[in-house]
Amino acid sequence: VPGSEMLLKDGFNDTIGLHTVHLFAVTAFYTAAGYSVALLSAIILCFMHRKDLKMHGWMFMAFVMFFLTAPVESYLIYYDVQLNYALNDGTITSFGDPAVREYFIGRFKDLSLPAVISLLAGATSMLILAWRPLDKSTLFVSNTNGEESA
Repeated sequence: VPGSEMLLKDGFNDTIGLHTVHLFAVTAFYTAAGYSVALLSAIILCFMHRKDLKMHGWMFMAFVMFFLTAPVESYLIYYDVQLNYALNDGTITSFGDPAVREYFIGRFKDLSLPAVISLLAGATSMLILAWRPLDKSTLFVSNTNGEESA
């Protein structure tokens, strides 16, 4: 497919491509740290509110959607960590090095679809938190006689 290969434009030299890889590696480190904190927080919150999950279906759905992102994001984080190791070891000296092809170009070429699906699952999780469907706690309101009405 034309245009689907990740190549440097004609006006760019190898140094510009290598700077792009360095910038991506630095930002990927912070993104991985942020996702790790969010995942750990979600696990802790899930255990703290495990009794509320039946009453609040929206909370259960949000946790499930967020936890579905974990395998894909973990694999992407692995690629990012390997790229950072290769950059810090000094094994990457040009944009055409095997580590750049495997961990940088391969990440965008082969893993773009799972990354987008993971992003959509995470965004859906946030929408579920905002919208709160399947909330059983608001279905029945007690009146003054002690009877429940819809």
